[in-house]
Amino acid sequence: SARTRYRRAATPASAPQEPRIERHHGKTIENVWEYLRQNLLSHRVWDSYDAIVDACCHAWSNLMSTPEQIASITRRSWTQVKV
Repeated sequence: SARTRYRRAATPASAPQEPRIERHHGKTIENVWEYLRQNLLSHRVWDSYDAIVDACCHAWSNLMSTPEQIASITRRSWTQVKV
């Protein structure tokens, strides 16, 4: 099957005066990964590495097609995401 390879999102280097922002950014990414694991990738067994990659690409595509869900997962009290 055709798959799209996604490069791992690089965390931008933050200025020394912004460690709090960096911590929140990392937690946001963890929330996205946890959502994918719990809702789109759990309770499955794959036959091969390629099947795992295909499932991850499919899960990512599903999440990207639901901007409301992304906004919900990444919402923080100190920021606002407009969809």
